[in-house]
Amino acid sequence: MLKFLLALVLFGLVIFVHELGHFLAARFFRVKIFVFSLGFGSALVSWRRGETEYRLSTVPLGGYVKMLGENTAEEEIPPEDLPRSFSAKDWWQKVIIVFAGPLTNIVFAVLIYFVVSFFNHTSDATVVEFISPGGPAAQTALREGDRVLAINGRRTTVWEDLQNALPLPVAGACLPVEVLVARWPSGDTETVPVSPEKRRYADVFGEETDRCVMGIAALPRDTRVAFAGSVDGLMTGDIVRSVDGRPVTRWYEMATLLTADSGHRLIVDRDGKEESVSLTAEAAAQAVGMIRHGGMLVGEVEPDSVARKAGIEIGDLIVAVNGVTLAAPHEFVSEVKKVKEGGTVRLSLYRGGESMEKEFVLSFDSKENQYTGMTESNIRWGARFLFSYDLEPTQARRDAPLLYSARYAVEETGNIAVMTVKGMYYLLTNKLPAKAIGGPILVFDISQKAAARGKKVFLSVMAMISVNLGILNLLPVPVLDGGHAVMYTWEGLTRRKIPLRVKEWSLRAGVALLMALMVFAMFNDISRYISIFSGG
Repeated sequence: MLKFLLALVLFGLVIFVHELGHFLAARFFRVKIFVFSLGFGSALVSWRRGETEYRLSTVPLGGYVKMLGENTAEEEIPPEDLPRSFSAKDWWQKVIIVFAGPLTNIVFAVLIYFVVSFFNHTSDATVVEFISPGGPAAQTALREGDRVLAINGRRTTVWEDLQNALPLPVAGACLPVEVLVARWPSGDTETVPVSPEKRRYADVFGEETDRCVMGIAALPRDTRVAFAGSVDGLMTGDIVRSVDGRPVTRWYEMATLLTADSGHRLIVDRDGKEESVSLTAEAAAQAVGMIRHGGMLVGEVEPDSVARKAGIEIGDLIVAVNGVTLAAPHEFVSEVKKVKEGGTVRLSLYRGGESMEKEFVLSFDSKENQYTGMTESNIRWGARFLFSYDLEPTQARRDAPLLYSARYAVEETGNIAVMTVKGMYYLLTNKLPAKAIGGPILVFDISQKAAARGKKVFLSVMAMISVNLGILNLLPVPVLDGGHAVMYTWEGLTRRKIPLRVKEWSLRAGVALLMALMVFAMFNDISRYISIFSGG
């Protein structure tokens, strides 16, 4: 019930803010206002203050501000009220009044994102928790556990700083960078030269952009070990809890402390039981030479799956795909997806200390996304790795948090506005299927789900919907604010009034178009949820 009420608040507040913009602008220009209504239809609750009636109406799909002279011929307005008539105002004042609604939605979104930014004042620190075996950083002196202090002299405190400090490709290539790091656990600083590589990324619409990357991530790994052979005292699957009495929770801590030049005493979790393991210097050297992270151990294989048919078994340690070394499941997916459907995927793995290869023919499960109408493809695989995502990245507090908040608020609002315009363009050019159009049911469902996921998501969705509403109302459709603005601007530039009859017919056409779109969106909503509930 609470989620339902919160969704109602989100939906209503965004509409209220839009209508409030019209209301305040009209009051500023001294236009007489008869009704301010949140919702359409008959009033559920109403009260009068001064000359304006305020209503909460039965159909919560919008709202309106009823002004004197908005749709009335001037000769029908009493002479004493004419100066306060909307129709008597200058054309630019009318444009400001109609634009005030969408503009207020945009400003409202900026304010919300400013509040949301406070949840981000503490973010992932620049601790290198993962280095991709095939990435640029793996070919340098960078180590897991390093804290990146600066890139090319630009200070980095949180992971976002690190990403922003990397230069964009120049003439299709990435320029080398100087990375200042603090080593773990000593804290000693060192500058490491790295030559990033160019990678291509796609946004939600499939548009691709090139970025420079170093092949590092704030992806914590636990201390589960696996070995390419047998090691005295240790077993594949052990989780190391301490090294020489020093507790360890992250892979880089264990890998740094477990050296090959001396013996060690380890506490390990083996099949849920804590055991003490003493390693001689020889055994330690053996372990260091063969150790792998245990996240790529296969923990489950589904019956009749592609993995089962390929001969994959529980306990297998997968170390490469088509000759490319990997250390995390996301790398496995990335490498497999480089193969065309119907192509052969070769897996290099260890089983019981023995090296072997398996292969399977790549195929995909394609399914239409019920929300966007776009086709999504997932690899047919059917095995689960033991990689744990339970560890949280190390956290750090941003520099100049208020400056970040202001920048974040404006940038996020701008990003959502651009995405909204892109979405409309892709709909018109058929790059995005018409099934992606959603109506009030979808908006309400998204609002409910946002409420269930906490304050940050709820507020972010509210800001997103506010921007969407503002941008959509700027479309030059007669019944929308953008359509009204076009009419008033035409009147101002030509110095001729558009006949009231023409306005009425254009508004009827706009209403008809909007109703048709609403019916289509509602049809999509109903079809979408029938599909979801029927398991389609």
